[in-house]
Amino acid sequence: MAVNKALDTDCLFSTLKARLGLPDHMLKKLPEAPEVIAKAFTFEKEHSDLFGGRSLAQVGVFYSDKTRDHTFFGNIRKGYYRDYAHALRLFFGAGISADTLFLFPETPEQYAVVILPSALIMREEELDSMRRYLANVGHVLVCGPSCLPECDSAWVLPTMPKLNNPSDFFDTMANGVALKDADWIVKTELTPSTEPNEWKAVAEGILYNPHRIGDGELEEAILELVCKYVAKPPVEILYSKGYWITMFETEDAVIAHFLAEDYDTDIDHELDQMRFHRSRVNYINKVELIGIDRTVRLCSDAKVEVYTPFCEESAEVQSNNGTHSITLPEKTSYAIMKFLK
Repeated sequence: MAVNKALDTDCLFSTLKARLGLPDHMLKKLPEAPEVIAKAFTFEKEHSDLFGGRSLAQVGVFYSDKTRDHTFFGNIRKGYYRDYAHALRLFFGAGISADTLFLFPETPEQYAVVILPSALIMREEELDSMRRYLANVGHVLVCGPSCLPECDSAWVLPTMPKLNNPSDFFDTMANGVALKDADWIVKTELTPSTEPNEWKAVAEGILYNPHRIGDGELEEAILELVCKYVAKPPVEILYSKGYWITMFETEDAVIAHFLAEDYDTDIDHELDQMRFHRSRVNYINKVELIGIDRTVRLCSDAKVEVYTPFCEESAEVQSNNGTHSITLPEKTSYAIMKFLK
């Protein structure tokens, strides 16, 4: 639920415990969905003012479903989706709210810059929307393989795998329930770009770097370019380690959602040994945060209120000349900060 609320999307929740492959008398002892979700839903009902408003995302990340679904580059494990997801993680981790775009906006009013990571194929309507956006003085950062002729991409990408047995092309289901990706999806390697790692202006409003963002070499340069184009946000993130951040604006406040990025998890191994079959549903009994710093620092002239929906303890707030230093309770996976106008 926290992921949905941080992204301002609807939430459909189910424990899926019927898929565990356990006998009915054991399933009855496991909690039902309302028991698991009650605390979160109750918090939302009591604090409805924290869940709404206009997205303050200033960066758009274009999602190319044609590349993902209709090319072999989109279907391998280290292909297109890794670059798209890496771009979003980069911005969320840096405290820059980003939205996924399926078409370019007409003007750069909200999205002063749009990232185009490894879009190998684009529909004509998508290209038309990009041209209109550029004509209205928008900025596009293109990286990795690209279908734009201006970029003159030299990438050589995977085509249909050469397999001796046609069945090796398809995923398999072990015992009818456990999905196993075909080896060509997992093992296909892509050689990194050998071209210079530099940004070039290839057309009015378009900067291109042939390297892939998913290879981990472009983060600093992309953040620097984005900060050059976007306006200063109403709440500036000075330090936040291990949290993804999104922001929304209501009539009376700016609301920032902090969601922990990484977790160490484990399953109930005793129950696992009793299962009739293996599916991709497991009974998880361990979720521990990894790589966070409890203290975050933000810059805003507004007064801040801090909410920790899943913690009993309250956060400690120290404010001085527009800088807020906030120490979150231990094991805070999700925090909401409301900056009153």
